Amino acid sequence: VLHNPFSLLYDIGWQLSFLAVLGLVLWARSLQRLVSRWQKSSLWQIVTATLAAQILTLPLILKYFGILSFVAPLTNVLVLPLLPIIMGLAVAAVAVTAIVPTLGSFLFYAVQLLVNNLVEVSDFLAGLPLAAREEIQLGWWPIIAYYLIILILYKKPPTLIEQTA
Repeated sequence: VLHNPFSLLYDIGWQLSFLAVLGLVLWARSLQRLVSRWQKSSLWQIVTATLAAQILTLPLILKYFGILSFVAPLTNVLVLPLLPIIMGLAVAAVAVTAIVPTLGSFLFYAVQLLVNNLVEVSDFLAGLPLAAREEIQLGWWPIIAYYLIILILYKKPPTLIEQTA
């Protein structure tokens, strides 16, 4: 990357991460506002964030992997709450290991248990009948058309100043 920063443009992981964050920035607030009319729970905030990210990543997932997962939104709702806990425990485990290695080992064990649970939930849902449609072949023109439609549909959410005026 240091040698050629433009190499990121061809990295699938970077493309998907960029589009997921862009989806969150552009669509999460609009989806949350739409859903908040009839549902205000924090679970729906996770659902709308998941959908916002998936709105923009879906075409590239279909293009590069040829799989449409019908259980991905449900999987994300179930495993997303675990991620901050896992990351926090992992950071704590690294720090504690430097001071008290035995205690750090227990924290790493807790991280491993949580990660194992996350993987088990994902594997179970992926193994359900009709969990995904495979062997999808998608050309670049439908992807371009999809993103043009998304761009046309995008309505900039009001800023804080506009909301209070």
